Amino acid sequence: MLVPSAPAKPDGPADADDFVERARASNAQVVAVTYDQFLGVSSSTANLFEHCYYLSERSGLGNEDLARHARSLLATRASHFVFSGGNEYQHSLMQTVKSINPGVRCDLFLHASYPQFAEPYSWKVFNLWLESARRGEVYSIASAKLGFDRFVRSLGLRGHVLLNRINAKLLPCPELPDAPRHIGLWLSGTTYRKIPHAMIAAMSLIPDVRLHAAGLHQQAIEVIRTFGIPEENVESAQIPHADVLRRMRTTHLTIYVTFIECCPMIPLESLHQGVPALIGPNSHLFRDNPFLFERLVVPFPDHAEVIADYAERAIRERSAIVAEYQRYYPEYEQRSRQSFDAFVNS
Repeated sequence: MLVPSAPAKPDGPADADDFVERARASNAQVVAVTYDQFLGVSSSTANLFEHCYYLSERSGLGNEDLARHARSLLATRASHFVFSGGNEYQHSLMQTVKSINPGVRCDLFLHASYPQFAEPYSWKVFNLWLESARRGEVYSIASAKLGFDRFVRSLGLRGHVLLNRINAKLLPCPELPDAPRHIGLWLSGTTYRKIPHAMIAAMSLIPDVRLHAAGLHQQAIEVIRTFGIPEENVESAQIPHADVLRRMRTTHLTIYVTFIECCPMIPLESLHQGVPALIGPNSHLFRDNPFLFERLVVPFPDHAEVIADYAERAIRERSAIVAEYQRYYPEYEQRSRQSFDAFVNS
């Protein structure tokens, strides 16, 4: 099924004809192509781009579907297509679009980071896009990771940064009793990039804690139960984006202290919900705000005791943290919009 986006709402279904009609009606010049099942990527894309064309298994991802998807994209009459995520199928779709209309602009919006060059599939796909950029099929490579644009330019290609943002109302802290302390752990799966075990161990160091979690590998759930960490609502399934946001409001804190990130959406979404979020030291988030950086960026992501200390302080100071984020965010959002304008107007 193809899903046209409203800002920050990547879940609502519609068909290709409806998407084309609405894109034409609004005279869309830029259309982003992404996947509805990858919550971080799709959320990033929907918050940045007004018009998003969603691919999924339901919409058909076989070779016979390439021409149909390409015709739908070109039927919007947009002149610029951004392939967000950039897997092998998107690369083939980009080439199909260019084969039908060589005059349109196609870009890659990358959500990966340097360590993923060690992953055989990620390395293979990155090289596909790299060669397409060198041939001129791909106009530029953008990334949500600040500084990756400099790396791309060092290869002799056009590089841009797109700073992630949230198009939603800034909410106050939810009114919750001081105890028990509810902490959320929202993942899209357990991989070496998002290993939750230090965060889980930190929960055993925090008195009167209740853990809310989704997207955990079954072995991680076994660790939670072996450590005897009190559970409020813990499940292995990845839950819909709207449910993540709703459940955040039932917690005092989100922990997302991962080892490798491009630029995570979960912390921004959590803070917009009025809930502080701890992160690892692997993105640009809050580098330009000493107050937030000191309280939210955990310097040692593999130290459970450090995560626990940061968590307890963030819960104690959550009202001040959310207030500072609400003061800071409009300045950050302006930087994000400037990065977007520089990208589309290049």
